[in-house]
Amino acid sequence: MKLWALASSQNSYLCNFQVYIGTEKGSAEVFLSYHVVYDLMQPYLHKSYKLYNDNLYTSPRLVKDLLKDCTYLIRRVRCNRKDFPKELMSLKLERGTSELQHCDDTAVIGKDKRDKRDVYCI
Repeated sequence: MKLWALASSQNSYLCNFQVYIGTEKGSAEVFLSYHVVYDLMQPYLHKSYKLYNDNLYTSPRLVKDLLKDCTYLIRRVRCNRKDFPKELMSLKLERGTSELQHCDDTAVIGKDKRDKRDVYCI
């Protein structure tokens, strides 16, 4: 059993939550992380809120769909996500450099973390 929660960053107020007890027998959860975020945000769409979440739940598709509903998502994104710009992932960034890619109203930034891995923000 899992519990997902949407909370306000200003006052830690619990705005919405969802209990997940697993999939039905014989069915597979497709885009579970997308649906969790989108379902929790339903009462707050079209109000120009900014959403900050864990990169496990962030995807380019979610960002685009929330933007259509006047909701902004700003977060790190995993480069192995579906619809992630392949051009940005294939770049070999040198230490201290960054690269920006635009697609419609969405921007993805690849930035060197001064570590062994690059960091991508969307």
